[in-house]
Amino acid sequence: MDLSFDFFGKRNFRLPAPNRRGRINIAIFESVSYFFSINSDDFLQSNKKRIQDNFEQLLVNQEYLDAVRYATSSKVKVITRFKLAQQILG
Repeated sequence: MDLSFDFFGKRNFRLPAPNRRGRINIAIFESVSYFFSINSDDFLQSNKKRIQDNFEQLLVNQEYLDAVRYATSSKVKVITRFKLAQQILG
């Protein structure tokens, strides 16, 4: 969690919101936390800039946004958001 905060700061686990910080989104928290948990600290640190840039891409991916906004407990949405987080961040 410390590394994810170091990477994303106050935007960590939040949907983009104009002119405000936004609330923590649990679906984003789950998928991004999982990405951080399965990768070594060395990998994460050596790819920090790329992961930060990819996080921006993740948060504009319409399929990912749908998976973290609507019907978040459906099996399909869970699989989609975890798969996209791994593909885009990694």
